[in-house]
Amino acid sequence: MIGIITQIAIVFIVIAIGYAANKLKVLDEGFNRKLSKLVILIACPCLVLYSVMGESVPQRGLILPLLLIGLLSHTLLLTVGVLLPRLFCRCPIRRGIYSFMIAFSNIGFIGYPVVAAIFGIHALFYASILMLPYTLFAFTAGIYFVSGGKEGVRFDYRVLLSPMMAASLLAIVMVCTDMTDVPVLIFRPLQLVGGITVPVALLVIGSSLAEVPFRGIWIHKSLYAVSFLRLLLLPLLIYSLAAALHFDKSVNQINTVLMGMPVSTYGTMFCYKADKDGTLMTLGICLSTVLSIVSIPLLARLIL
Repeated sequence: MIGIITQIAIVFIVIAIGYAANKLKVLDEGFNRKLSKLVILIACPCLVLYSVMGESVPQRGLILPLLLIGLLSHTLLLTVGVLLPRLFCRCPIRRGIYSFMIAFSNIGFIGYPVVAAIFGIHALFYASILMLPYTLFAFTAGIYFVSGGKEGVRFDYRVLLSPMMAASLLAIVMVCTDMTDVPVLIFRPLQLVGGITVPVALLVIGSSLAEVPFRGIWIHKSLYAVSFLRLLLLPLLIYSLAAALHFDKSVNQINTVLMGMPVSTYGTMFCYKADKDGTLMTLGICLSTVLSIVSIPLLARLIL
């Protein structure tokens, strides 16, 4: 447990360095955007592919359990996301935004670095499998929530062509076909480029937090309740249900940590796409990200 706590502490020290770098004008919003694209489009896909190469090959027998636990987890989150906001919000648009915040965590950008720090680089392969059902739900139900139901439930197949999804699917094929022993000319470049994913992502998170408009958070008190659900209560419920269903312990732990990430940054993008005011969504993302500094170590201590 001490080793896990140390790894989590390292994560948030790097986030703090990113925060300080922004305050010292070393990083800014424009540079953050470029670094984010570098991580999402290039570095992270390389890291996922690298995670299935070498001597420590992921277990192919965990692929189906991971897909199943991902589907069950998001079905539960979607159910709560649909039902709960009806109790305290009458506006369909704002209710949909609350639904999105409850249902979708930031797996890709914050979840991957945290999983790598806690469980090791090779756990990213398992995280990438959990990204598949997440993407399916986020780009159908997620868009439906944010648009207030006006866009219907449709899936944009182009999401499956993104570098991250392509890398995840290729990694699954490599593991299932035992094609993980690759030449050093392929292995090392992927290792070097993928190796920047965790530190750069954490620096960007810290830098982004330095630009958060915290004043508006005090107006929306319900965001605190939503953050508590997203960061702790629902992940622990998922963990307990998965344990009762006798899922593999490591599968359950990785899934629970990913389910306990802050609100997905896809939310703001979807607001722009639907021509909706993204202020409430942005505040929810910022608040849950700040609170995750406390909740992630607590969640890890409870389940590991």
